[in-house]
This record gives sequence, C-alpha cells and structure tokens, in this order.
Amino acid sequence: MIRIYTLLALLFSLLSLHAQSFMFKHLEVSDGLSNNSVRCIYKDREGLMWFGTLAGLNCYDGYTFKVFTRQEYNQNSLPDNFIESIVELLTGNSG
Repeated sequence: MIRIYTLLALLFSLLSLHAQSFMFKHLEVSDGLSNNSVRCIYKDREGLMWFGTLAGLNCYDGYTFKVFTRQEYNQNSLPDNFIESIVELLTGNSG
C-alpha cells in the first residue's frame, strides 16, 4: 500500500513539474533596444542581460535598456557600434 502512495505522489510531482509555465517577452526597438538585429546575447554574473546589435551594446536589467554606442571624440567608448561578441572578464567587467 505504501508503494502505491509513493508511486502516486511521484506521478503527481512529475505532472506538476511538466505543467510549469514560462513567460517569454520579445524585446525590440520599441522597448529601448538599439536595433532589432541582435548579433550576440550574454548574461553576466549579476543577472544583467547584454545584447550586441548592429547599433551598439545594450544592457537590460529586466525593465529598461541602457545603450552604449561609439562616441567619436571619446577614446573610452566603443570602437564600433557593430557588436558581434560579448565576454565577461575575470574581474567582472565586460570586454
């Protein structure tokens, strides 16, 4: 009898796991993304999502985008707006 209860409990557990729903949201220019052509995506250790596009680097915190682009007279800005790869350095900085 205990085996039947155990089996039923396991079956209900598996059914409840299968029934989980996930929310997906399409992010686009109207949401603040710099360009709809996303070339790469990276999630950093703080949970921020980074999107490399044809028009800059985009940081998404789950609510808003912060867009980083090349600034012609700022040598600390991006060298180009076409972002095709993102990596996180051991120091925790993106590069």
